[in-house]
Amino acid sequence: MAATAPAPQAPHRADEPGMQRMPLSTRQDVEEAFTRSPTSLAAVAARVGGELVGMVASTFETGVSFDPPRALLSVRSGSRTWRALRRSRSLGISLLSEQQGGLVRQLSSRTGDRFAGLDPVETPDGAALLPGAALWLEAESDNEIAVGDHQLVLLAVADLRSSSEARPLIYWQRGLGRIEPTAAPLFP
Repeated sequence: MAATAPAPQAPHRADEPGMQRMPLSTRQDVEEAFTRSPTSLAAVAARVGGELVGMVASTFETGVSFDPPRALLSVRSGSRTWRALRRSRSLGISLLSEQQGGLVRQLSSRTGDRFAGLDPVETPDGAALLPGAALWLEAESDNEIAVGDHQLVLLAVADLRSSSEARPLIYWQRGLGRIEPTAAPLFP
């Protein structure tokens, strides 16, 4: 029986023009590739032991579940700020608006008063929310899952408030941006 030649192969879809393979060899390589995915920025804050404590999370997702309402955030394992925040009964999550770009560095600073010049709205359970945000959630940590160098935190949402005027601030390719709304809703 004669040997048959292998069938010609179609070009692999991963060889799409304009697509560049990104290395996975170092953490920096992965971080650089992941900056190509736009994400919202959320301030996570609460009063803990009489002191306002807060941080910025660049991985925050709403709609993990609608019934019951759940959201998700990812925090760096070993974060001292998260260790303090997790002691609070309630967390304030403020989805930063495009007017709040200046707060990102302030709330991420490792030194000084992160809340200098700010007047957060505090709830009876200790959540701290930032005026001017696009969305407010009052939530409690429902579950934490260790994933590599981060903790995924599932949040049980107790209260939700949304601004009809503020648009969310977006983090993309190591910079801040904004969303341009479409002319019509995609899903009316």
